[in-house]
Amino acid sequence: MLVAFHSDCDIIYRIVEDIAVIIREIRELEDQIEVESQKNMTTNLETLIREYKKIRDENIALKGGKK
Repeated sequence: MLVAFHSDCDIIYRIVEDIAVIIREIRELEDQIEVESQKNMTTNLETLIREYKKIRDENIALKGGKK
C-alpha cells in the first residue's frame, strides 16, 4: 500500500513538473507574440507615415507647390 502511494505521489510530482514546463513555454510564446505584435505595429506606423508624406507631397504638387 505504501509503495503504491509513493508511486502515485511520484506520478503526481512528474505531472506538476510537466505542467510547470508547459506554463513556462506558454509565457515564452506570449512574450514572442507581443514582440512580433510590436514589430508589426512599428512597420504599420512607418508605412502610414510614408503614405501620408507621399499624399501630402502630391497635394502640394497639385496646388502648384504652394503650402
